[in-house]
This record gives sequence, C-alpha cells and structure tokens, in this order.
Amino acid sequence: MDLDYAASVVELLEQVGGFTDLSNPSIAEVVRNAVARYAADPTAEFECIVDNPGLANWRLRPGRNEPGRVRLACYRYQETQADVERVRRVDAALEQIRRS
Repeated sequence: MDLDYAASVVELLEQVGGFTDLSNPSIAEVVRNAVARYAADPTAEFECIVDNPGLANWRLRPGRNEPGRVRLACYRYQETQADVERVRRVDAALEQIRRS
C-alpha cells in the first residue's frame, strides 16, 4: 500500500481543503487506508466520502488520468462558486503531491 501518498492526501484535505473531521485520528485512518488500498490497486472501484456521511457532498474519486491517484469531487445538489474554488484548490495541491 502507498501509505506515504495516502498520508499526504489526508493531511492536504485537512489543511488545504478544510475537512476538519480528518483531525480525528479514527476518521483520518479510514480515509488514509481507503486511499492507500486504491493506490495499491487502481483497477478497483473507488469512492471515499470525506465530509459528513449523512450529506456526502465531498468525495474522493479516481484521478482522471493517473491510475491510483485521487481527486476531490463535489456532489452537492447545487454547487456554489465556493465549491468550485475548493475543488480547484485541493486538486491543484493533489497535483503537487502526484509530481513529488
């Protein structure tokens, strides 16, 4: 499993994305393990909710062009400009992780 990549994704989501629930070690571990499993087997189906599971407005999805890497997706019924900016900001930071 690619734990370094997964740990970087979780840290980025908390710090850059503002997903403060990821400061809870139990929640962070679930997301980190899901990302690491997908990174190790990019042929597997993947989706990981990163906000309130009852709302599920924010999810990690497979990267568009890089198997095993993830992107942020907004599933809010009516996406706001702030949502669009959040996706851009987080995905740009995720791109930096992919390059390193």
